Amino acid sequence: MSRTLSDIRSFLKSENLDALLVLTKTNRQYLSGFTGSSGTLVISRHSAALFVDGRYTLRAKKES
Repeated sequence: MSRTLSDIRSFLKSENLDALLVLTKTNRQYLSGFTGSSGTLVISRHSAALFVDGRYTLRAKKES
């Protein structure tokens, strides 16, 4: 997965973009490992953050 994040960050830099917003479950799961049905992943040039509601907090910490 770190290679994929590296590729995304390189793409963001080359296209002069600040971040990538990942909304679909399949892509979010592939990139973060989180298998919950709801959440948002934000990947920037320097960090990544997974946002979930209270139902998934423990699961998100365990899986991603």
